Amino acid sequence: MVRNRAIQAVQALLMCIAALVIWGCAASGADNSRLTAGDIIDTAGIVRQSLAESQFLSWRTMQGPPIRLGLAEPTNRSGERLAASDRWAIAGLVVYDRGIQDLLASRNVRLYLPEETLRALEQSGGDGTRPMGITLDPPEYILRTEIRSIARQGSLASTVSDQRLDVYLIDYRITGMNSSEVAWSKAVELARQASGTVAD
Repeated sequence: MVRNRAIQAVQALLMCIAALVIWGCAASGADNSRLTAGDIIDTAGIVRQSLAESQFLSWRTMQGPPIRLGLAEPTNRSGERLAASDRWAIAGLVVYDRGIQDLLASRNVRLYLPEETLRALEQSGGDGTRPMGITLDPPEYILRTEIRSIARQGSLASTVSDQRLDVYLIDYRITGMNSSEVAWSKAVELARQASGTVAD
């Protein structure tokens, strides 16, 4: 029950983040090629399915030894200016999904939350009991997310382009905390077409 409250609190926080993303992306339309809230939410769904079907989880059981999974702050290497809330939503909407949470619990995978996050959860309605399935112990694996721009096509002769294409690659990897071992990975490519000025 406590674990459920903790997860629900995090999910509520992510819903607020998603709402902010939607608000911030509301102006995105045919005149620019920026990432939208729909891009972030759709990408998270694709990645959740890949993680659910991965060998990283498929062979694990509740009776097996527990492992600890952490979440690194996503890295933005694209030309898009992304707020911290946008970056965290790109990663957080994957691991804090209720279906993924149930799957992780059934595979004895414990999600690492830092103390400051747990304190925020307590302030949002927890009873001070350490949630089951959540650990403060240092993670053995960590989910890393990187956002990159792949290509940009537009007018070379003018600042005005009738059509242009921005291509983004969002790369998710679970790696060993202190090694280069890649336990699971999934890359999602997004192409955003727009018209207007190249500066949009």
